[in-house]
Amino acid sequence: GMTGLETAEYLAVRGNRIMVCEMLPQLAPDTFVYHVVKTQLALAAQGVAVRKNTQVTGIEDGYVLYHDLVTGIDGKLPAEVVVMSLGVKPDRSLLDAANARFENVVVLGDTYKPGNIPNAVSNVFHRLKKM
Repeated sequence: GMTGLETAEYLAVRGNRIMVCEMLPQLAPDTFVYHVVKTQLALAAQGVAVRKNTQVTGIEDGYVLYHDLVTGIDGKLPAEVVVMSLGVKPDRSLLDAANARFENVVVLGDTYKPGNIPNAVSNVFHRLKKM
C-alpha cells in the first residue's frame, strides 16, 4: 500500500538502499493511480527495487526470506534493516467502554472499515450526515 511505498521513498531519499516486496501483482491497488505512479517514479529515481508477487516468509540474521508467488521459488535477500508495512486492522478495544458510558457512539474512518483516506473521509461524511 501507499504507507509502505511512501516509507520506502522516505528512507531512499535519505541514502538507504531499499527493496520493496509486495505480495500482490499490483502496487497499492486501492489507491488513486496518479499517486501510485508518482511514487513509483520517485522510487525508481532513487534506485529502489520493487518485487511484486513476492511474499515475505521470514527473517534471518542479515536476510529476508521470500517466496515468489509466480515461479514458486523461495529465496533470500540480504538486509540490514527490515521495515514491515502490513496493512490496517480496526482497533475497537475501547468501543464497549465508550458504548457503556455514552448514549450515542459513532464509529468512523478506519475503525469502522479500514481503507484509504478518500474512503475514510467519505465514510465519515455519510455516517455523520445520517445523524
